[in-house]
Amino acid sequence: CEWTLRGTWYDGEWHNGFQHGMGEAGALRGSGGKDRGQPGISRLPSMVAHICRMENGERQENLAVSHVVPEPGAMLRVELHASAQDTALCKASAGGALGDLQHLAPLWGIAFGRADEWLGGRWGVLIITRILEGGALYRWSA
Repeated sequence: CEWTLRGTWYDGEWHNGFQHGMGEAGALRGSGGKDRGQPGISRLPSMVAHICRMENGERQENLAVSHVVPEPGAMLRVELHASAQDTALCKASAGGALGDLQHLAPLWGIAFGRADEWLGGRWGVLIITRILEGGALYRWSA
């Protein structure tokens, strides 16, 4: 669950509508700012996250630090090439939005989160919410 206005998230166990059990809780510590003069490209903000034990929505203890931001050298670059079939399918497909939180990119065979609705969108992260069977990314990962 993300609270984008507060810049916080919790991913873990819930009970009766409260965070309860083990989970990861984190918060953004900076706005990111602009980097390298490229419009729309932001630096990763400072983040702090912990694996913690929660009871009825209250943090009881931090069990470990959770490293959310990867080291630049550990990032994976994927280069996809669309086939003529991908292009034809894309032109035949309506594409567009899949509800309030995601968009569809039929050429690449993915659905991705709207940047203004996800915390990662604040610094240019592409959040893939679904890999569509038969699409370019699906074939690459098979």
